[in-house]
Amino acid sequence: MFDFSFGELLIVMVVALVVIGPEQLPKVARTIGAVVGRAQRYIAEVKSEVQREMQLEDMKNLHQSVAAEARALETSLRAGIAGIEENARALQAQAGEAMAAFTVTDEEAQTPAPPGTETTETADAAPAAADDTVPQAEAGAPQTTPAPQTAAAPPQAAAAVEDAPASPVFDPMKQESAHTT
Repeated sequence: MFDFSFGELLIVMVVALVVIGPEQLPKVARTIGAVVGRAQRYIAEVKSEVQREMQLEDMKNLHQSVAAEARALETSLRAGIAGIEENARALQAQAGEAMAAFTVTDEEAQTPAPPGTETTETADAAPAAADDTVPQAEAGAPQTTPAPQTAAAPPQAAAAVEDAPASPVFDPMKQESAHTT
């Protein structure tokens, strides 16, 4: 702190011994030591207080920035959830429309298909039945033909239900038909 050499300190001690005297010198030295100690403690307390205030200010700034980021995250999550809910409602509406297309009324279930009309199931079953027949060994042997089947759902409705993505909100299998008795 102060730039004193050993020679200069020796001169100051000799002058203090002559001016103060040998009886008073120890008391003065103790008093000067105590004052210097108090000054050092006071300076250390001020330094630590300044450091605490700086840390507190840093913590406040950090808290504000974290709170701002949390608010931004909450806003983006709410927007994402709203979008997901909107998509779920749209899928639920599409699934309801598909289920309505699949719903067979009691009258439709009881009336057989006209003899000359081919349904989607019989059209799909005909190629499969042709694969199941045994190759004819003779030219005059009778061929097997599939039996006609009853009415089925339109192919557009079946394709819509198969292409619809699974939704955790709506399960078309758990929905009861509106036309059940």
